[in-house]
Amino acid sequence: MPIAQPLRPEDPERLGRYRLAGRLGEGGQGVVYLAADPGRGPEPLAVKLLRTALDGEQALFLREAAAAQQVARFCTAQVLDAGVADGRPYIVSEYIEGPSLHREVSRNGPRAEGALERLAIGTATALAAIHHAGIVHRDFKPQNVLLGPDGPRVIDFGVSSTLDAVATVTGRVIGTPAYMSPEQVSGEQVGPAADVWAWGATIAFAANGWPPFGGDSIPAVLHRIVYEPPDLGALSGPLADLVARSLDKDPRRRPTSQEIMILLLHAPDPDTGAGPLPERPARPRRTGDRERRLRSAALAASGSLLASVGIFAVVLYPVLTGTPRRTVQEGAAAPVPPSTVATPSPTKGKAGAKSPGPRASPTEASSPVRVPRVNGLSRAAAENALRRNGLVVGAAVKVDSRLPIGQVVAASVDSGVRVERGTRVDLEISAGIAVPGLAGLSREAAEARLSRAGLATGEVGSACGEGPAGRVLATNPEVGGRLSGGGRVDLVLAAPGGEVPDVVGLGEDEARGGLREFSVKVRTRVTNVDSDYGKVVAQSPAAGSCAESIVITVAVFEEPSDGSGPSGDGTQGGYVERLSFRVPSSTN
Repeated sequence: MPIAQPLRPEDPERLGRYRLAGRLGEGGQGVVYLAADPGRGPEPLAVKLLRTALDGEQALFLREAAAAQQVARFCTAQVLDAGVADGRPYIVSEYIEGPSLHREVSRNGPRAEGALERLAIGTATALAAIHHAGIVHRDFKPQNVLLGPDGPRVIDFGVSSTLDAVATVTGRVIGTPAYMSPEQVSGEQVGPAADVWAWGATIAFAANGWPPFGGDSIPAVLHRIVYEPPDLGALSGPLADLVARSLDKDPRRRPTSQEIMILLLHAPDPDTGAGPLPERPARPRRTGDRERRLRSAALAASGSLLASVGIFAVVLYPVLTGTPRRTVQEGAAAPVPPSTVATPSPTKGKAGAKSPGPRASPTEASSPVRVPRVNGLSRAAAENALRRNGLVVGAAVKVDSRLPIGQVVAASVDSGVRVERGTRVDLEISAGIAVPGLAGLSREAAEARLSRAGLATGEVGSACGEGPAGRVLATNPEVGGRLSGGGRVDLVLAAPGGEVPDVVGLGEDEARGGLREFSVKVRTRVTNVDSDYGKVVAQSPAAGSCAESIVITVAVFEEPSDGSGPSGDGTQGGYVERLSFRVPSSTN
C-alpha cells in the first residue's frame, strides 16, 4: 500500500469517480493524490489536479489528454483518464512506487557504469514511445523520472502535453529552467528535439549530481544554456559523446530519441565497423537569422512566466544592443554586473571524480561561493555549513525519507555549484517513514509491506482478539508513527478465542460460571485431601492464554465403579472424563 500524507481541509475528497485517499506530493503544476477507482478494484492510482484554470479550453485539454493515453506503457506511467472539476483539469495515471531520480541522486549520490547506462536506455525508450505517439513532453527532468521496482518510468508527459495545448493559447511557458533547451529559452517553436536536450541534461545530472548548466539563479542558468558549453563532469566515453550531441545548441544537429535508443542498445560491430550514427549537419542559416531569432525570443519571453527583467538583461539585452547592463541578481542586496554570473567549466572531469562545478572569473573570486554538500548532515550542522560559506538559510521542510529523522535529504541548490554570496538555500529535512496500516494483514503480508516502506519487523507477540487467528491486531509504534529508515515495528497478532481466566481452586459450578464463553470439558482426579474435594485442581490451557475451549480437572475421592476406571476406555492416566461425586462415610 503506498504511503501518502493525509488530505488537507482544502483538498477535495473525490475527483469525478475517483476517491482521493491522501497526498503523494505537490509541485508548481499542481497536487498529486493517491486515489482509487471503485470500478477498477484496489489498484492504487495517481491523480494530478492542476492549478491552471482552463478558461474555456476544456475540449482542447480533453483532446490532448486522449492523445496521451495512446502512449505505449513500457517505461512510462500510463495515462488512464482525464477530467475537469470546478474548472480545473486533472490527469489520472498509473501509480508507480519508487523515488524520483532527483531524490535518489540527492540522497545516495550519482549513478555510474551499468546503473547509469540502464537509466539512459530506459528513459530514451520512454521518450521514443512518447514521440511515436506525436507528443512532446516539454518538461522532462530528474523529478519526472521515477525509479520503480521494474526500472525507470517517465511521468507527467500527459500533464505537459495537455498544458502545452493551453499554453499555446495563453502564451504560458512550460518547462523547468535547468532542463530547458535553447529554443525554449528563446521562445521558438518546441519539438521533440527539446526533449532530447532535456534527456541529455538529465543523464548528466544522474552522473554528477548537478545539472550541466548549473542550478543557481534562473538568469545565470539560462545564460549558460544559450551561450556556454555544458559541464559533463564524470561522464566519459560513448555515453558522454551522445549526451554532448544531445546538448547541441542547434536542435537540428541533435539525434532523435529513436536514434539515441538504437545507439545505446547496439554497440559498434567489430566486423563491419558500423558505429554511431553520423552527426547531423546543420542547415545554413539565412543572413540575419540570429538577430531575428533573438528578437523573436524577447517578444515570446515577455508573455511567459520566466520573462523577468533579469532574464532579458542577462540573456538577450547584451546581444541586441552590444552594451553591458547591470541587473539585480536573485538574493543579492545590490545590483551587480552581469560578469559576476558564474559559468561552468567546459572541461570534463575524470571518471569517478567530482567536477569542480561552475567557475567564477578571477576578478570576482571573493564574491561567488561554492554551495557545500549538506545531504546527510543534521539540520543544525547543515545550517552552520551554509552560514560558514556566506549563504542564507531558508525554509526547512520536512519530507518522507529513509534517512534518519532530522537529517538533510536535499537542498534547493545543488552542492558544488557556485552562487552569489547571500544566496538563500532551502532544506528538506527527513521526517522519517510513517508506519503504514497493517491491521488485518497476515504476518507475511505485514512484513512485506513494512519492507517496501523501508522498515523492518521487530518483536512479534500475540493477544486474544476478534478476527482470524494470525492477523495483525496492533503495531508499536501505532499507524502514522514515524521511524528512521530500517526502524523496527513490533507486531501483535490475533490468537484464537478469548483470554482464559484462572479457575484453579474454585468449585466446579463456580468455575463453569466463569467459563461460559468457552467450551468446557471436565476430568476428575482421585484425591485423599478433604479440602480439594469437588474443586478444580488443574486447568488447560493455563490462565492468560487464548483459547476457545478449556479442560478443567476436578478432585474426587475415588474413581467411578462403572467400568470406566483405570482400565476402562474413559481414563487417561488416572483422569476420567465424567464426574462422580461421593459423600465421605462417617469414621465414628
